[in-house]
Amino acid sequence: MYADNLAHYSFLQYNQAGPDQGRTALLQYLSFLQRIKNEYIRYSARILHMDFVLTYLHLYRLESTVGNSAVAAGYMNDAQRDWSALTWKNEDAAIAAFKKLNQSLSSSEARFSGKGALSAPAAHRKTDKARAKAR
Repeated sequence: MYADNLAHYSFLQYNQAGPDQGRTALLQYLSFLQRIKNEYIRYSARILHMDFVLTYLHLYRLESTVGNSAVAAGYMNDAQRDWSALTWKNEDAAIAAFKKLNQSLSSSEARFSGKGALSAPAAHRKTDKARAKAR
């Protein structure tokens, strides 16, 4: 429950607040995810990797937007690393799925930020459903 709330809070801060508030919220969530990983807290490994990927992609977008290209590149590398930790049939399928996720996030965030219907991004809804099943 706390993980879900923190995930939603960090996304809203990232999407609705200024870059500093968004960065702080995302880094707080990233720290929480790292704690789950380090302390072997019962949590689906697949969901954990997906949460890392989504958070790194959000940080990548934020840093790209404010002009921190070197920092953004680091977050993109982190996202790709965690993405590759998920089980894939082959590397081409993994790359194609990663590009699709990245594009989906871009369009979902545009809708969420007031440029369209206000609803949670599809990637977050899918992750929420997976979390519910894992419990």
